[in-house]
Amino acid sequence: MRLNIGKFSILAAGVILALVVACGTTTPTVTNPNPANQPPTPTPIPPEAKQTAQDFAQAHGLIEQDWDQFHTTFDQWRAGLTSCDSGAAQTSLRGFASDIGEITQQAHILPRASSTRRLADQLIKAAEHEEAGLRQLRSRWQPDSTALFEAVDSARSESLASQKAVADDLDDLSEPTSEDDLEDVREFSTEFESVSNDWTSLHNAFDSVREGQDMLTNTESSIQLGDVIDDLKNVQSAIANLPSSEITKGMIDDLKSASEAEEDVLTTLKESFDSQVGSEEGSDEPSFTDADAKVSDVDDVRDQLDDELQSILDDSSSDKLADIDAFQQEYDLLIPNWAAFHNDYNEWRLTEGGCNRVEVAKRLGKFALSFGDISKQVNNLPQSSFLRPMGDSLVDAAQREEEALRILRNSWRPFSNDAYRALDQERNNAGRLRRQANVGVQELLQRFGISPGGI
Repeated sequence: MRLNIGKFSILAAGVILALVVACGTTTPTVTNPNPANQPPTPTPIPPEAKQTAQDFAQAHGLIEQDWDQFHTTFDQWRAGLTSCDSGAAQTSLRGFASDIGEITQQAHILPRASSTRRLADQLIKAAEHEEAGLRQLRSRWQPDSTALFEAVDSARSESLASQKAVADDLDDLSEPTSEDDLEDVREFSTEFESVSNDWTSLHNAFDSVREGQDMLTNTESSIQLGDVIDDLKNVQSAIANLPSSEITKGMIDDLKSASEAEEDVLTTLKESFDSQVGSEEGSDEPSFTDADAKVSDVDDVRDQLDDELQSILDDSSSDKLADIDAFQQEYDLLIPNWAAFHNDYNEWRLTEGGCNRVEVAKRLGKFALSFGDISKQVNNLPQSSFLRPMGDSLVDAAQREEEALRILRNSWRPFSNDAYRALDQERNNAGRLRRQANVGVQELLQRFGISPGGI
């Protein structure tokens, strides 16, 4: 029940006369009206009504003290939950994005001799992928979000696999190359040269399509790109048939990945020409930008592989071993730093940044029980008709705040931006009701002639 202050005054005044009648007090019959200049005789207040009002006011004062103390204790506890605040999570995520950026920079300075360039690129790619995931997480994070965390976990798994693959390759490269291995490399190199020449030819055909756009129709461009893609599929078949050994299997994997990526971008380009067939004039011209970039990437992969093969076959094996040793030294500095970063991130995820949700849930449960005692005190206030407006307001206030605390206990999550919004709103509502009740009590005491100091 919500009554404004004016209503409290009217009710307080009105119930006094009712109390007099209810308590059996009689008023003598007036035979002659009082003169106009004589004030009316004050209505006496029954002692039991006065005592009830005093008891109510005293109990109300104690409840108000407990209520205010509860708010103070709760607010202090809430302010201390800094590790559970959304700002703390955002700060941590910014730190992780910065830390992985340093790991990426360290990967970029790995030695890039012909024998180790492929290994360096593999680690750089893994670090950049993990960094991209963490930057996305930092920028788009929301409480209880899972997709961004899953993307980071996936990138981390890939980087760990890349580290393992590089470690295995380093072990292989550090071992002296046997005559059998050299023979495998020579056979691979010979067959790869044929594959590389075919690849160069299809790239020349691609260049012809790009450079002939002023003369070719969309249909002609699509047909010629289809021929280029068919030639690329033949190259892919040849790659699959290259001699595989412990030394060359990683090279074959790199060639397969490069050819598949190139096929994807060429197919997309061909489809863009197909979509323009029949609308030759006034239509947007398909862009070769992505295809040009991918063709350039493929040429880089082939050049690196040529260098690596030459390094293996090079008679100056001492230089090769020195390059591998230089790479190994930088690698041994990078990997522990990377592992330490993963450990810090794992600890943060496991402990939710030091925010112990189990302990918070227990504490909220205790707060709910503690406020339940205040609600009981409110419900046990003296009850009488002239006290009902104040009592009902206090009961309403207590019920609102108690229910909001119960909901908070069941719905609270770490890092939530608005976890306390509903509670704060109900506390404000309860505060208005408490102030109304307090004004009503003070006015009643004044009308009953009860001094606040006499309570």
